[in-house]
Amino acid sequence: MLKLLKTGCFLLLFQQIGFSQILTLETCYEQAEKNHPSAAQRTMINDALEMQTKQLNRNYLPQFAVNGQASWQSQVIEINLPLPGFNFDTPAKDQYRLTLDMNQTIWDGGINAKQKELAKSAAQTDQGRLEVELWNIRRQVHQFYFGALLADNQRAQITTLRTDLLAKRKRVADAIENGVAIKSDLLRFDAKLLELQQQENELISRKKSALEGLSLLTGNNIDSNYSLASPKALAKNGEKVTRPELNLFDAQENLIESQIKFIQVKNNPKFGAFAQGGFGRPGFNMLSNAFQPFFIGGIRLQVPLTHFYSGQSGLEIKQLKVQNQRIDRQKESFLLANEIQTKQLQNEINRLEQLLESDKELLSLREKILKTAEEQWQNGVTTANDYLEEVNQVELILQKIALHEVLLAQTGQELSWILGSE
Repeated sequence: MLKLLKTGCFLLLFQQIGFSQILTLETCYEQAEKNHPSAAQRTMINDALEMQTKQLNRNYLPQFAVNGQASWQSQVIEINLPLPGFNFDTPAKDQYRLTLDMNQTIWDGGINAKQKELAKSAAQTDQGRLEVELWNIRRQVHQFYFGALLADNQRAQITTLRTDLLAKRKRVADAIENGVAIKSDLLRFDAKLLELQQQENELISRKKSALEGLSLLTGNNIDSNYSLASPKALAKNGEKVTRPELNLFDAQENLIESQIKFIQVKNNPKFGAFAQGGFGRPGFNMLSNAFQPFFIGGIRLQVPLTHFYSGQSGLEIKQLKVQNQRIDRQKESFLLANEIQTKQLQNEINRLEQLLESDKELLSLREKILKTAEEQWQNGVTTANDYLEEVNQVELILQKIALHEVLLAQTGQELSWILGSE
């Protein structure tokens, strides 16, 4: 019976491969990640960082501005000195000025460079959050995938068992015609075949539901024509955790470090050059009422002093260091929870492996009993009902084996997901 079931399963799988496409769990992961709306944010984050960097690079370009002013004042400087030969005109109360001003940063104290580092760290943090979100999609994928795979495996065994029972039903029907069997035996076979058909219909429905979930996640039309490949567990005992959450924690700490460095450089001295050219009345000669051009240029030094007495920068840095400590505690909590889940899954894998070994031993014993029951039935020692009872026992064990095999693969995949090794 076991050889026949194994042969039937192989033939069914061969037929599926020959006339359908093979779908792998890894392919579903890739397609689901590409199909998820958040996946487009990868390019957006990089584009935003590139534009921000370009904008920061332009901070060292000279800054030009055109300024105009017209004013009237109630009083002006008057020079009344009785000097022979000198006549000082009284300045006009209405004044006009049009200037072109230029400011050029020579050194900004390192602010621009730290802003670039800060922008890069922020982008890496955003990417880290995105990778965590996309990683969590995989768990949804493999839940649907293994649901469909279990339905496939159980259906393959039912199909093989039905083929075997149909052959025996024909023998019973022939025996009834020859007067060596009773009609109730045939009815028992028909009832069992109908029961198997009901089970198969339920499995078809379960697989359809699982494939619909996969279709929504991957964005592809995955129907019953697809043959699902059984994945192998990737995780090993003692494997290092490489979850994207760890990269996110590191990115958050780097972001805080960049923020601290930015605060520190804000208080550095800054150097710049300036120039102003214009035309107006009065010019730099305040004693002339004529419109005249003028020009001035030089360098400028700015030294922030507020932080020396306000302590604002120190408080901001302390707050950021507290946030950094919180991230460290979150990372420790995550690793602890991950370790607990890992041990639970490893224990579950060991349990399922032991179950499969005992299942196979039990199947071997039940097959021997079934063979004996078949011989007794054929020799008229027992009834067809007794034989079908033994068939039911073998069927239950085969269904348990199919379930435990899929659960073992699913648990191994879950362990790989927990460790980040997929």
